[in-house]
Amino acid sequence: MSRYFFDRVSGTRSEYDYQGRVLATPEKAYQLAELMALDLGVAEGTEWAGWTIDVRNALGKQFFSVPVREPALVAALRSRVPQTSAVIRSPRRRGRAASAGCRGQASWRS
Repeated sequence: MSRYFFDRVSGTRSEYDYQGRVLATPEKAYQLAELMALDLGVAEGTEWAGWTIDVRNALGKQFFSVPVREPALVAALRSRVPQTSAVIRSPRRRGRAASAGCRGQASWRS
């Protein structure tokens, strides 16, 4: 079990998560970051589109970044994704196929 920190970051501002959350695997952290980005993307009265959820460990190492999308884009993406798409690729997966699947979406970082 590791502690992961979920920072909200834009081009001009950052909102840091000082408490973090203890989760079993990086995949669980990624799933939570996706859920947070989705929640912010559909929130009324806020302008979160263009922000990211940056996930880091206690030492500050960034694992990945999940973009917050515009509400219309969230709905469009949701309608195209099968309901069984909860499987998350391992962050250790390397090669062209792994990086192509992340282009323009969340990106794993070493």
